[in-house]
Amino acid sequence: IASRFLKPDKQTADLVGDDKMKASTNVRHIVLPCFHSARQQIIPDIIRCYS
Repeated sequence: IASRFLKPDKQTADLVGDDKMKASTNVRHIVLPCFHSARQQIIPDIIRCYS
C-alpha cells in the first residue's frame, strides 16, 4: 500500500530498532469481530468509546 502513495525516493526512520517491544506499553490492543462492511460505521464509535 505504501508504494502506491509514497514517492520512490522516500526516506524512512526506524524509531524502534531491534527492540522486542514494538508498541508503547500504555497502548491497549483491542480486537472486536465485525463484518467488513460494518467497519466504516463501527470505527468512529469505538474511538469515541475508548478515547
